[in-house]
Amino acid sequence: MKQMGYFSGSGNKVVFGCFFLMALVLFVWLVVPSGGHGGLWMFWGWGVWLGIAAWRKERRDPTPVRPDLGLAGGLILAALTVAGLAAWHEGTGSLSVSWTMFLWWEGFCAWRGSRRLAWRLLLPGLVLTVLVVSQETFYWLLSYPMSRAGTLLAVELMNLSGFSAVGRGTMIYIGSETIAVTTACSGVELLEAMLILGWAIVARTKLPLWLQGLLYGIMLPVIVVLNAVRLSVVTLCYALGGIRAFDEPLHSVFGFAMLLAVIGITGGLGTWFRMLRTPDQKEPPK
Repeated sequence: MKQMGYFSGSGNKVVFGCFFLMALVLFVWLVVPSGGHGGLWMFWGWGVWLGIAAWRKERRDPTPVRPDLGLAGGLILAALTVAGLAAWHEGTGSLSVSWTMFLWWEGFCAWRGSRRLAWRLLLPGLVLTVLVVSQETFYWLLSYPMSRAGTLLAVELMNLSGFSAVGRGTMIYIGSETIAVTTACSGVELLEAMLILGWAIVARTKLPLWLQGLLYGIMLPVIVVLNAVRLSVVTLCYALGGIRAFDEPLHSVFGFAMLLAVIGITGGLGTWFRMLRTPDQKEPPK
């Protein structure tokens, strides 16, 4: 038993050492050259923070574990498959590179550490290898769908409010005015911030893991709906008052109010979930 614990402990040190080395390489290779562009700094910092949290949690867990060679072999085989498909279909870009890196990383965690360690470093590895390496893919996958959803909901809200609005693609037509719902208006940038802030809020609820995942997943539809409300207000202000609706600080105030609303709703739902999970106090025996 002592030998098993020692092997697991030394393996964990190697895995965490490699994790922080990978974070340093990505910082020098991608984050610094970006000059703070987009959410690379936020994603990188979030990934490192999650890695530190996993390291502290692993140190507090004395249960010895063995490497899972079967899981490691399956993940490495999956990584080779993704790399092979990427080489066969040219032009897949950083998306295939990032997922290959992620699968290799998880396989390494299971081989040199354990299945438990692979699970604990799954989210930190996903953030560093996918969201940092291929951030343009993150935008590409979410920007247009969120812009389109925001457009449709905003048009419906304005029509319900008595204003005649029409949506085509990501364009809103109200009277003689036209509003283009661009990436900056899609809510993707807010989603970037809430991926980090929301995780901090969810982690503090002390809920079971599946409830934390449910609460975390609720953020996306909340952001889409609130972003549609913001688009409706901005569009109506533009139709009634002209280009001043996009001037500062008014435009930033709308975005900041939306951020506070998302934080408030997420925190409120977390409190409600925790109250539902609180067992009723039993009456003392007579």
